[in-house]
Amino acid sequence: MTDYILKKDNKKKKLVKIVLPLEGIHIKPKLKHHKSLITVEEIIIVHSDLKKNLIIKKFNRMYRKLFAIMLDVTESSDSSSSDCIIALNEVSKIQGMIQLEMEKELKKKDYEKLEKKLALIEGKLQNKLLEIRTNNMLKNMINKPVEYEEELGRGR
Repeated sequence: MTDYILKKDNKKKKLVKIVLPLEGIHIKPKLKHHKSLITVEEIIIVHSDLKKNLIIKKFNRMYRKLFAIMLDVTESSDSSSSDCIIALNEVSKIQGMIQLEMEKELKKKDYEKLEKKLALIEGKLQNKLLEIRTNNMLKNMINKPVEYEEELGRGR
């Protein structure tokens, strides 16, 4: 198998054979196999603007899913603390993925913007978790009868 790079200069397209391994984002496209088409197993994106746009698009897709989970947990009255913990685990998973994969590819300004978005969701989930736990503690305190004991002192 050989590796090629596709360069486009104005209206000319040409394939150039590349032997060196390239640093960039690796993508495996999901294409239907057809006899007349070239089979593409992997695409490596090297251009910095394309990498940035691809990373932000991937993050936005994950963020939308996470935001839907956060709304479901915070807006429903029957959500439990385990629901909040699961959502917080998803937030930390995405934060770890951003730190490992995206920090070196993005500029500091863009990276901090993504981190602030995740911190907002994390804060809302932590507030909801705190609210659920305090409500549970109050319910437990109300349901338990409190026994008072009178201390006897010295009689004079």
